[in-house]
Amino acid sequence: MKEKNGQNGQNGRNRPDGPDGPDGPDGPDGPDGPDGPDGPDGPDGPDGPEPDPGKAMSSPAAGRVYGQHSGYRNLKAYQVAELLYDFTCRFCARYVPKSDRHHDQMVQAARSGYQNIAEGSEDSATSKKLEMNLTNVARSSIDEVRKDYLKHLTRHGLRQWQEGEPVFTEARNLRPKTLDEAAAWVSRIASSGAFRYSSST
Repeated sequence: MKEKNGQNGQNGRNRPDGPDGPDGPDGPDGPDGPDGPDGPDGPDGPDGPEPDPGKAMSSPAAGRVYGQHSGYRNLKAYQVAELLYDFTCRFCARYVPKSDRHHDQMVQAARSGYQNIAEGSEDSATSKKLEMNLTNVARSSIDEVRKDYLKHLTRHGLRQWQEGEPVFTEARNLRPKTLDEAAAWVSRIASSGAFRYSSST
């Protein structure tokens, strides 16, 4: 009976499941042991595995500290700016010779627009100031493209549509989602005679 309840007995301390056994609370694999959950090498111990930085930045705690960031592809501003870049590349390839410095200038300014929106969104997690600065750069770049388009009309003797004209209203309400949609509308308007392109002036 003494052996049954002693240190090596059925309920003893040195049994596998006992307090000092390998699987017991104080054993090497127990909760407080070196390899246990609370031990030095366990998940919660000082030498446990390091947290994944990616998971840390996307955790609820990081969201409360840094706020939402990097979802730039869902931003309407980014979608429109990216479409402007695609449209400008096609426009310059067709109507602006590569020897004309406006070709590269317009393409690069349009590219700067959507790229800086994306970079600003990604950097917003750590610096709202940097996000605002990059957004301002994007806005300036897009305005530069707008001015180049207006200058192109002037250089080629083409009239700028004015607010209130049916074609102006139709263009503003078009809201194309792809380059093909925008190109199809331009082709239809061109065939109706709403504007004439002349490379002779």
